[in-house]
Amino acid sequence: MVRLNYAYDRRYLLTLTGRRDGYSGFGTSNKWGIFPSVALGWNVANERFFPFKDVFNDFKLRASIGLNGNQAVGAYESISRLSDYNMVDGKISVPGYRPTVLGQDNLGWEASRTANLGVDFAVLKSRISGDLNFFQTNTSDLLLNRTISPVHGVNEITQNIGKTENRGVELSLSSININAAAFTWNTSANLSFIKNKITSLYGYRDEEGREVDDVANAWFIGKPILVNYDFVWDGTWQLDEFSEAEKWGSQPGFVKLRDVNGDNKLDAADRQIIGQQDPRLLWGLTNSFSYGNFNLSIFVHGVHGVTRDNAIMSDNVTAEVRNNTIKKNWWTPENPTNEWIMNHLDAGRMSGVTAGYYQDASFIRLKDVSLSYDFPTKWTEALKINRLRTYATARNLMTITKWNGVDPELSGSRIVPMQKEFVFGITFDF
Repeated sequence: MVRLNYAYDRRYLLTLTGRRDGYSGFGTSNKWGIFPSVALGWNVANERFFPFKDVFNDFKLRASIGLNGNQAVGAYESISRLSDYNMVDGKISVPGYRPTVLGQDNLGWEASRTANLGVDFAVLKSRISGDLNFFQTNTSDLLLNRTISPVHGVNEITQNIGKTENRGVELSLSSININAAAFTWNTSANLSFIKNKITSLYGYRDEEGREVDDVANAWFIGKPILVNYDFVWDGTWQLDEFSEAEKWGSQPGFVKLRDVNGDNKLDAADRQIIGQQDPRLLWGLTNSFSYGNFNLSIFVHGVHGVTRDNAIMSDNVTAEVRNNTIKKNWWTPENPTNEWIMNHLDAGRMSGVTAGYYQDASFIRLKDVSLSYDFPTKWTEALKINRLRTYATARNLMTITKWNGVDPELSGSRIVPMQKEFVFGITFDF
């Protein structure tokens, strides 16, 4: 790697970077990649003509563009591999093998080109400071697992596939709210808004010249990379809809799935994109307080714009089920709710079709609260130590969310959830 930094008169800044990376796990002709970047900075606050010197003590404009490589695959992904698959012929054990990986000798670097425009600022003698960034990242030759026909003996391969685009805004702020002799209050916050989409896949086009989607992998041109693609829940068949439900081979209390194109049948054409799995908005807020020898820190963060399949909702309680399930508002003739279906083994099926139950997994969480006390110097001198502190920390105290699964922060419904933690301790230095 080579990096050159140049600064002129604390006003103009230049950084040039070039790196050449190699990875033995790639194909024969694609093991090496070259990734350059250039960044420019302008300290406007140091210019003589800057008119707001009494307010701004720092104001810098930044611009950068660069190429970055990603090797997000394990070793040997470019090589076809076999695994043991022994058989029994009569009473004789016969050793055998079967394909588990179809190698791709042309596997190579995933490349991301990022352009960034930003500003760093500090006002009122740095009582308030922060930075604002606008960025766009175009990634090509993504390293992804692609579903293929199992006729090859495996059902997926790793390939350099397609192109994506990420656009976003990031904001960070820090403030000194109160700075008195006995009491201080500082705040730091960050916010990120990110929008991603697939811009190209394999280059296949239909008769109208539009690039073809990959429905098997739920990848769609112009849509986010990770989406939910399924049939849409339209509530529960009610008693007064008996005749209509019967046309679909269903009954009141069973799930009602949407016939999107109105052709009176449920097939692949009725599947829809139901939200995205990556958050659109992330934020965090930390407030720190100090009074005498006491220190208090409170951290809250939020995740918004996430939709996930709440798989734990699909568990029906029947005589044959020996697993626990969450409490649900079950449909009954006396409780004709649209929130959930009746307690029946086939209640989640319509015309032989089932669908996931998708919910908004956005949340706001009180993530961390820490309180500490530093003992006075007379105590530490008497004990002949340099510092003595006692503290208490609480984590994951409260979560505000519409998600009724286990934990909205986790990618799956059956993963061990975040537990509440309470930690008490004493630290000391000799």
